[in-house]
Parts: sequence; structure tokens; C-alpha cells
Amino acid sequence: MSGKLEAQVRSGHFDAGMGTIPSRNIDVIIHIGLPKTGSSAIQKLCLENKAVLAEHSYCYPKHAIDKNGVSGGHSSLFKTLRDDGVDAFRQSLNTLLIKAKQKNQILLLSSEGLSQNPEELHEATKGLNVIIIAFFRHPVEAFFSAYNQMVKRHFFTKKIDDYAERAIRNVQPFLSGRHLFDWQQLFAENFILFPYLSSDKIEHNVVHKFFSCLGIQPARFPSDTFVARINSGYCLAALKLKRLMNLVLTEKDERINLRLDLFFQRISDAQTYDASSSDSLISEDAYDRLCKKFQADITELESAFAIDMCFKPSQCNKSVSSLKISAEMIEIMRLFISEENTLYKRLRKRILAKTWFSDDADHKQLCELFDCHYVLQAREKNVFFTDKELGKMARFDRVDFLRETARLLMQRGDYKNAMLLISEAKRLRAGGPVIKRLYSQIQKLNES
Repeated sequence: MSGKLEAQVRSGHFDAGMGTIPSRNIDVIIHIGLPKTGSSAIQKLCLENKAVLAEHSYCYPKHAIDKNGVSGGHSSLFKTLRDDGVDAFRQSLNTLLIKAKQKNQILLLSSEGLSQNPEELHEATKGLNVIIIAFFRHPVEAFFSAYNQMVKRHFFTKKIDDYAERAIRNVQPFLSGRHLFDWQQLFAENFILFPYLSSDKIEHNVVHKFFSCLGIQPARFPSDTFVARINSGYCLAALKLKRLMNLVLTEKDERINLRLDLFFQRISDAQTYDASSSDSLISEDAYDRLCKKFQADITELESAFAIDMCFKPSQCNKSVSSLKISAEMIEIMRLFISEENTLYKRLRKRILAKTWFSDDADHKQLCELFDCHYVLQAREKNVFFTDKELGKMARFDRVDFLRETARLLMQRGDYKNAMLLISEAKRLRAGGPVIKRLYSQIQKLNES
């Protein structure tokens, strides 16, 4: 692609032409996300406006979408590439290309899954004139969005500081954007990167920018197109309530999870309850370390791609009190009991049957919300680690092992040895908020 065309795409003046494939002969445009950058909204609008796309010489194949407007886009292509290899993917792609060319149209595809496979996609599209379009969100903003999604759809039960510790400690090539340099190296100027900006300005809206860069004027769409909420985060009370419910859910509970998601999404989209960002829940220490972890990566990325992420580290919003969140949780529970009574009874039955081995505030609050008596069971003295705990330990580093073993010793009442292990964990990872809290808890038990 010429530098002129790249400038046109970036500025939003790229026009594929009306009814004929232009002389530059673009075969396919592939939108690869990235995750947490509004891909579901883009895909939903493409599906709903296939006729408008066709008028502008784009062929957008059908794909599935759920009741909340969420989809994986053309994820079947990604699965073909991942599971069956480049040749099988090329065959599927060629089938779609033939259909598009028969209509004198440019094939338009969208799948976040493809963002994981730059080398394979480059190999599969050799000989084609392909444009790759991606949006990138600042890692700290993407972190909060990812945490919300983990709780919403992936049964996550940990508090946000625990999730932050993992992000800070581990290498995060996709969150940091380091993998985007692979795309740049392989596709050169045919790889176009836009910053995903959290802003109320219409020109910063990801859907607006995507269709504008295809040469489709915003006036072609309904006036509420660019304010629609697709797969947005839960409000704070719904987020905490779902996290607590996850304590009695497993990955086998997809149907229950979908029903809960529909309920909590509707509650959150109504914006009746506090919709503050998840940064209201994180400690200032964890937030500061998150910002520092990705600072150098973002500086390099902005320079390499000539973009401005417009990110300003904020003071964690502590104005949202835990009492307010708790009050809103109770109100949401009243609605849940009224509107989803069968599901409420089903979850309550699970909570009543649950055996709690640790004195945990989350366990107590869940029982209170479902009007269940909280009973703490003593752990069998002849059982030290459960199968679940042993499974987790296989992935632990030394500090994790010290921390979790100290926790188990504390639960068994061996406070002296628990203190020895947690002290060593604290020495090795002095800034860890989870370790700090556990250290303080064990210290109090030793002093009592």
C-alpha cells in the first residue's frame, strides 16, 4: 500500500469506490481487534448494515451474535488457522474471496482471534493485497476492562489487586502491545494501527473511526449508532455481586452464566447504579505499579506508530464507598430474586451445600446476600492439600508457594509456622498487596 493510501486510511478519507474494485485492487481488509477495543460493537454494526457496506463495495460475511450483541466475529476463520493450519485457512479464505469478487466487492473480515497469529496470517495471505486494521488500548485501561470481562464471563473470583499482581509480575506481550511490532515488520505500511481512546468525542469513537476509515460517512447510520453500549462493563455493585456468585459456579455452568450476564448487563446498562471504573476498587500502590510497568512500552509504541494514546494516570477514585456499593448490591439482589427467582433458588441451594474451610469475608457476604447461615468447617487434620490446591501449586513460583502454604497453615491453626513462611514471602515480594494483607492477618493471630 502506498504512503498516500496509508495517510488516507488514517485520516478517514479512504474510499473503496462505488460498485467496482478500485485500481489499487485491494483483495481483503482484516480487522483484528485488538481485545477490549470495541470489536463487538464494530461487528454488530457490520452485520446490521451489510447493505450499506455493499454500496461501498465491501462484502462482510455473516457470523453468529448473542443476545447481548456480543460475537467473536469471523472466529471460525481463526479456529481454522489455529487448529487446521495455514493451508486450510487459505482454502476457507479463497472461498470467501471468490464470493466477494463475483460481486465486485472487497472482502471485509473481523476477528480478534487473528491478532494472535501474525506470521501465519502473513503466510496465508501471500499474493493478496491485504490491509490489516487494528485498534490498541492503553494497557492500564485494557487491564480494568479485562478484569471486568474475567468476572463477567470467565468465573473469576479474585479481587482486583490479586489480578493486578499477576499482570505486574508476568510478561504481558498482548497487554503491552509488544506483539504489534511483529505485525508492523510483516505487513509494513499495510498494517494500520489506531489508538483506542476513552473519550466522549464522536471522532474518537471506535465504530465512528472504523467506518470513516472505510469511506462510509457517519450520516449513513442511525443517530444512536455511536452511543450504543455493546459488551460494556458491569457497574461496580453488579461486578462485585457476580464475583461473589462465581464462588459457587464452575466452567460447566455456561447456561447459568449466560442468564446471569443478561441480567447484570441489563442492570448495568440502565445506569441506575454507580458506573465508576474498576479503578475505584484497586489500591493506589497496585495502580501506580501498573502504570510504571507499561510506561516504556507505550512510549516506544507511540513513537513507532506515530500515535498518541492520550493517557493520563488518574488518582484512584476512592469516592465510591464500600457502603454505597453494598447498598446497591442489596438492591440488585432484590431485583434478582424478583425477576430470576428460579435461578436465585438454584444458586442458594448451592451455597447451602457449600463447605467453607476458610474464614473469608467474601464467603460471609455471599451467604448474607442469599440469606444463608455461614458455617465454617474445620479442615481434616489428615488432609493438608486438596486436589484443587495441588493443581494450582504446579504453576506457582517460589513466592506464590510460600504465600499459599502460609495461608493453609493459618487455616490449620499453625500460626507460628505460617508467620515464618509469610515473612519470607514478604521479604522476597515486599510490595505485594495480597502478601501484605495475609502478613497482617497472621501477625494479629500470633499476637492474640
